[in-house]
Amino acid sequence: MPVKTLTGLCQSVVEYQWPGEKELPSPERHMTASECEISESGPEVAERRQHQEEDRMAKATKSDDAAIQEYLWNDRLLDLLGMKMNDKVLQALSVLRVALARRWKRNVTTSFIRWWIPRREEFKGRVDAHRLVVFDPERGKFKWRAKGRKQYKVERNARRARDRSIAEDAADAIRRSSNSTWWEWTEGSFPFFWRWPEWYQESIRLGVAPWFVGVVPKCAIPQRAEKDAKVRDAMKGKLVGPILKGYLERGMVFSLTSFFAVPKGLDDIRMVYDGTKSGLNAAMFAPWFPLPTVDQLIRVVNEDSYMGDIDVGEMFLNFVTQQTKDR
Repeated sequence: MPVKTLTGLCQSVVEYQWPGEKELPSPERHMTASECEISESGPEVAERRQHQEEDRMAKATKSDDAAIQEYLWNDRLLDLLGMKMNDKVLQALSVLRVALARRWKRNVTTSFIRWWIPRREEFKGRVDAHRLVVFDPERGKFKWRAKGRKQYKVERNARRARDRSIAEDAADAIRRSSNSTWWEWTEGSFPFFWRWPEWYQESIRLGVAPWFVGVVPKCAIPQRAEKDAKVRDAMKGKLVGPILKGYLERGMVFSLTSFFAVPKGLDDIRMVYDGTKSGLNAAMFAPWFPLPTVDQLIRVVNEDSYMGDIDVGEMFLNFVTQQTKDR
């Protein structure tokens, strides 16, 4: 969206008189803690913001449940728009985020419909006459070849099942996107497979099969109980989240994978799934690739270099693992 258009929208929302709008706090009146949280006037707020930024930059790792630092996004956006922050501007940004999120959700649905309708019409009522039917000149119409009707029903049912599977996966992806917010996938995500290249749409929808190079392991060793109650509760939370978001489903279990926790910062843990104990790592092909050392990295950076770390939440869980009969 062009900057001028976004600036005009933001200014229009700021100038709009909302029904039942509360009077903004005046400088003479004592402000509550919640009001101070969104106000940008006064040296106290500036000092608190500086402490927040110093605390944020001092931490090498962030908790998975850490609050989103919305002020970073607001500062960057308002600096681009050339606007000063106040309560009305923050309210306008919230309204715009909701409106743009709704527009994006609508685009997700319409993009699938535009992809789906031509696809359905292409195969609607199509029968390959040279394989299944033959023309009967005496009766003046087509008749089934030997086993032609049976073969037609098999292909028809297979096509219907495939279309039903596509519709269910698309509905799952649209449902998850519709229930998301501007900041978070509250119910998880599923790949928008119809937006991928044609040759890879089926693979991204059904999942990429694991590359096994040996016998598929069947490990029945139970998980060892965690003795620390605090760590045990944190591990439970890490497992309950993916289950509630539908990333994990109930089903037949042929092999178990053990897991354990390592500290992540001061208040969080990182789950480690051990594929060595169950024999999974030995049975899978893993491509080899080199990692640069610190000495190699120093060659290409200096005091003016910027380095970034893009951590996309739940990206690993977004992609599907292909289900097969024996794996």
